[in-house]
Amino acid sequence: MRIGELANQTDTSVELIRYYEKIGLFPKPARSASDQRIYKNAHLEQLKVIRQLRALDFSLKEISLLFEYQNNPRQHTKKEVKSLVDKHVIKLDELLKNVTTTRDYLLKLKDRCDGSEESAEHCPILEDLVIKL
Repeated sequence: MRIGELANQTDTSVELIRYYEKIGLFPKPARSASDQRIYKNAHLEQLKVIRQLRALDFSLKEISLLFEYQNNPRQHTKKEVKSLVDKHVIKLDELLKNVTTTRDYLLKLKDRCDGSEESAEHCPILEDLVIKL
């Protein structure tokens, strides 16, 4: 299949596929006589895995490490794999904490505004969120 078809089947942009190839996250495909990329089903499956891992908020570096562990399991330990996931979970916990703090702040701020049809001149939301010039 060609790059456009691969992009359509995985809901990935052509540019992103090329970027993944450039950084070595995605294997470079064979080329046709006219120098067009020709992808196989293995490319499709690997790109689906990358998309799933990105949906779990793994960084490209973390995905690269996971592929390294998968491709060379005898050179790595379960401890390494678990450590990578542990660090990722800690990062997600911090993100969740920050999002929760932000949400709580906005809810409290929202409650200070009566939401009336009056002018927004003295709106507490604007007074707290927008820097006065």
